[in-house]
Amino acid sequence: MDPRLVPRLDGRARSSGQISLLPVPAACELYVERLAGVFAGVGCPLDPAALDALRDALGAALDQAWSSGTHARVDVRWRAVGGVLKYRAQPVERSAAEAYDEWATGRPAPLFGAHPDAAVLQAAAALPAGAKVLDLGAGSGRNAVPLAAAGHDVLAVEIAPSLVKKLREAGIPVIHGDVLHP
Repeated sequence: MDPRLVPRLDGRARSSGQISLLPVPAACELYVERLAGVFAGVGCPLDPAALDALRDALGAALDQAWSSGTHARVDVRWRAVGGVLKYRAQPVERSAAEAYDEWATGRPAPLFGAHPDAAVLQAAAALPAGAKVLDLGAGSGRNAVPLAAAGHDVLAVEIAPSLVKKLREAGIPVIHGDVLHP
């Protein structure tokens, strides 16, 4: 390729993206290095002053998210047009339900193991037929489903909407709620 074309290509290139980071202030330098690599990869290498600005902005967002709660994240969004980079690091607060649902939908099944908990089944075996069983934090139903199949009257409580849907699809009565914050 003719080297004279490179500046023209770079001037017309566009990219954008988002990275969602765990709010760990001690990981700030690692995150800065990774983001600098991404930005360089889209034609926007950072000079030392720009690295310092990124470090300051990201550090402040990480500190804020860290202090706001265990389910927070820091979203870094960027857009590069013609070699000009604009980015924003922003703390994002999420509820426990949102965080857990994100976790549950982002992993392959089985989420909590392929088989019911042996201790749960052993305890249930000592119950009379048709006994009422409350499954708190029922997840995907790995315990609730076999307990219902064994003839117990099962009621599940689950926080993650995607798992509530799976439980209902399996025929398990479920309350969509947070057992820690009723």
